[in-house]
Amino acid sequence: MSESLAGEVVVLRAELRQLLDRAERWLDGIVGSGIHFEDSRRSALTESLHGVRALRTRAVSNLLTVAFLGQFSSGKSFLIGGLQERLEHLQVAAGDGLTAEQYLGLLHSAAQPVNACPAVVVPVEAGAVGGPDSTVSRPGEAFYRVRFVESSAWEDLGWSPAPAVVAAYTTQDSHTVVRGREPAHRGLTVAEVEVLLPDAALPAKLYELPGMNSVYAVHDQIANDAWMNADCFVYVSQATHTLTRQEAELIGRLYRQHASTGRPVIWALTGIDRAASVDFDGEPQWKAAVAANNAYLTENFPPPAGGVDTFLGEGFVAVSPAWEAKGRWHLTRGEVGEGRGLIAASRMDTLRRSLRNLIEANTGRSHLAAVAVEARGLLLSHQRMLIEILEYARTPLDQLSTELAGLHARLETLRAAISVTRERLEVALNQHVRVTDRRFDGLAELLRMKLADDIAAANLADEETVNRLEARKAQVIQEWVTRGPQQVWEKRFQEFSDDVLGAVRLALNDTRGANLGPDTARLDIADLSVTPSARYRPTQQDWLQHAAGVVSLSTPVLTVLATLVGAGTAVAVLPAGVAVVAGVLYTYLARNRKRSAELHQLRQRWLEDLDTAADEYRESFVALAHLCGTAMIGRAMEILTERTEEIVQQIVLVQGRLEEPGLTDLSGLVAGLDPQVRAGAEILEGLRGLTGRE
Repeated sequence: MSESLAGEVVVLRAELRQLLDRAERWLDGIVGSGIHFEDSRRSALTESLHGVRALRTRAVSNLLTVAFLGQFSSGKSFLIGGLQERLEHLQVAAGDGLTAEQYLGLLHSAAQPVNACPAVVVPVEAGAVGGPDSTVSRPGEAFYRVRFVESSAWEDLGWSPAPAVVAAYTTQDSHTVVRGREPAHRGLTVAEVEVLLPDAALPAKLYELPGMNSVYAVHDQIANDAWMNADCFVYVSQATHTLTRQEAELIGRLYRQHASTGRPVIWALTGIDRAASVDFDGEPQWKAAVAANNAYLTENFPPPAGGVDTFLGEGFVAVSPAWEAKGRWHLTRGEVGEGRGLIAASRMDTLRRSLRNLIEANTGRSHLAAVAVEARGLLLSHQRMLIEILEYARTPLDQLSTELAGLHARLETLRAAISVTRERLEVALNQHVRVTDRRFDGLAELLRMKLADDIAAANLADEETVNRLEARKAQVIQEWVTRGPQQVWEKRFQEFSDDVLGAVRLALNDTRGANLGPDTARLDIADLSVTPSARYRPTQQDWLQHAAGVVSLSTPVLTVLATLVGAGTAVAVLPAGVAVVAGVLYTYLARNRKRSAELHQLRQRWLEDLDTAADEYRESFVALAHLCGTAMIGRAMEILTERTEEIVQQIVLVQGRLEEPGLTDLSGLVAGLDPQVRAGAEILEGLRGLTGRE
């Protein structure tokens, strides 16, 4: 991201934050205005107030999740501490009377493989940390929490516990556990550790995942969830050796994930300080490791013919967190030359720059525009209500009976429209999804045509060969989806979105009083693309039942989709989001399919698996497309229901005036509402301006 663009994002973020602050004060003013609100309207005001406060937090930090992958003891924990500039170099006395180097980071690092649990480092604002001493400012420190398999609750470990305590909760070594854990925790299994980090160097959640096939099933489950939700990946390998055959399965899974979703991968070769010896050609040994690793990836995971190698990208970035930490230690001692030299040689800023570019690209103007759209959706209904209350307060008493009859008529019209509109839109959605589903016809045949000969000639007992075939299969599926079903779905989804928008606009216009101006009633696709609130989202059972009515879902796909929705994972109401999430689900399903160990059966199993892969991807894609459309219908129903609540509130107000005919002087109410309405209009206009700057 260019400096000018980054500066523009900073300005836009500040503008949005200011608008959200005004919106919160505006809603507070409505609640305290003295107007009698129905229970549903008061609840809606409270929900909107909470929603604006949550959006204000999102506006300042939309944290990406970066998953760090690699073999056990590949240096992931050490690297995370270095990237967040929380790796400390110490000179300590060794047992032989010499001085030794010690490094203390955010997470425990071990030279030998340990049964480490998943851990996540989360940047937080100062003072936003939970715990009994959360109000205490702790510059340079971090707050630790732990969750055990035996409980769903998080337990606080406190600010920057001793290294022995951190080690005791992030490994399962019995000696370390006894030495560092509280007695009550020694018999428990740690599910995951969370480190809350004020003043983080990188504004992203850094998720350290243990090596594959943990002895604890819960660790694999947490790791699988992190794979599904990660925005990008950092693969970590040691500079003291090249990529091994043991890493082929993990890299193969990462390739399939990338091929299916397009999520970026950064390659880090860490520990170059331990491979800095100069070889016969005058180059440090770590450079040979970089070249060998890049060549391995190019050979085993090639890009599509004529395509750009987005998987390897710029290749391995060689770094040394230890050199950078030691360089800073020298700087504190006034040894500027030595310190700067080590920091430059560490190349850590190169890796940070790659991560910052990804973070800024995904938290820029489009993110701020999305927050502005959601905020506008929270405020519109309340602004319409204020306008109509104000107009009714100005209406002569002898006209209110006619107005009341008109309100009742509008309410009945809208209630009837809601039921009819939902049914019609559900039928239309099913038709669009079925057309998309038919576009998958021929995928299984294409996979056989492209891969059958390779399967027949391959040594399927060789892990690297198998990973190359898996990578090729994922590549063929992704190319097919991009050229066919994805294009069809995007076109169909656009038609469906226009249909939903037209239906909602029609229903709103039929029930809008003449006193509502066009800006207040204006609705566009962005308003419909906001995720509906919890009460309007489809339940897991309802959605899966409706989706299964459109496409037959196999048990594995049903199980994974149920987990996805049951965990509350939000699927964007954007057509492009369907291919991404379907790709993630396909990768997960592919990894969990078991093949026979009998060599004579492998080829037949592989050919059958081509059909299974085509079916599972198809089912996942179509079901997720249906979920996108269902979410948009839910949002449409939410908007229309909000309108019924507005009309009910107006009926209550008009009836109140008719029941008290002596109350003729409402100048005080008008005087209070008029500036509120003007302020609401200004806030909404400001938010609309931000949505147009994508």
